[in-house]
Order: sequence, then structure tokens, then C-alpha cells
Amino acid sequence: MTSESSMGAGYKARFLAGGSVREFHLLEHCLNYDISDGLKERLKQSVQEDLEQGQRAFIVDLQEVETVDSCGVGVLIAVHHQVVAEGGTVAFVGCNSLVKKVLQMMRLDRFLAIFSDQEKALRCVLETC
Repeated sequence: MTSESSMGAGYKARFLAGGSVREFHLLEHCLNYDISDGLKERLKQSVQEDLEQGQRAFIVDLQEVETVDSCGVGVLIAVHHQVVAEGGTVAFVGCNSLVKKVLQMMRLDRFLAIFSDQEKALRCVLETC
């Protein structure tokens, strides 16, 4: 499957592992109130389309994200709930120390699958972590 770009949407999307994993690489440096509402709706729409086509393994790459507030965290939670509600698995990868700390302080690391590198995230979603 080919790579697909949604740069105007605030993310790039592509398939990994021969098409069995959908990755969303967030391009926003700051996931805050100003960015999050629009991004959340666009991302949820893309995820829903993938789910309707049978996709069940997802990775959200946060490598570009430098800061996150509660609205940005809401984007991550929304994607997680959406995928899990349809029997899928989602892993988050590439969190910097600040983003990871925010997620830990909110105790979201207890139910979000957060990985330091893509290989571990891929393994998780392929094996349904």
C-alpha cells in the first residue's frame, strides 16, 4: 500500500507492515485548544473510515509534538476510545519527556499503550497488546 499525505489536516497517514497497520504521524508541535478541536474531528473521521474498511491496528506518532494541554490529551483519548470500541488496538509512539510526563501525571499511561520506538509499537498492535 502506498503512503498517503494529509498534511493540511495536521497529520500524515500511511500504512505499515504490508498494510496491516495504519499510522498517523501528527505534524502539530503544540496540541492545545487552538489546534486540538479541528485536528480531533479530522483524525476521528480518518480513523472511522479506516475502521469501516476493516483496519484494526493503529499507531499514532507524536514525534513532532513538543507540548500538550488537556485538549490535546483529549485528542489522544478520543482516538483510543474510538479504536478500542471497534475491537482495535492503538499504540502511541515518539512522546518526548514533557508529553510523557503529562500523560503519566494524568495516569493515562495506565491504559494508553505508549512506546519509545516504532518497532515496539508495531509489535504491540500486531500482537494486540
